[in-house]
Amino acid sequence: MLGLRPSGGNHRLFRRYVDDLWEIPTEHFDPNRARRRGLRHRPIGLEKVLVEHSTYSRSGLKRRLFDQGLKNSAM
Repeated sequence: MLGLRPSGGNHRLFRRYVDDLWEIPTEHFDPNRARRRGLRHRPIGLEKVLVEHSTYSRSGLKRRLFDQGLKNSAM
C-alpha cells in the first residue's frame, strides 16, 4: 500500500522510519501477513501495455502474447 517492493533494503529503511523517527507503535502488526497473502500482483492489462511509448518489458510482453495465443512462434 506504500508503493514499496518487498526487496532490497526497503523493509529495513521503513522500520527505521517507523521505529526511530516517527515512533509509531507496531506491536499489533502481523509479521507473517505478507507470506500468507502470497505477495501476488495482478498483471497490467494489455490495453495499458500495448500503447505508444510503453515501458513494459519486451520479453515479458512476448511471453504474455505467446501464453495467451495472440502471437505465434516464428519457427
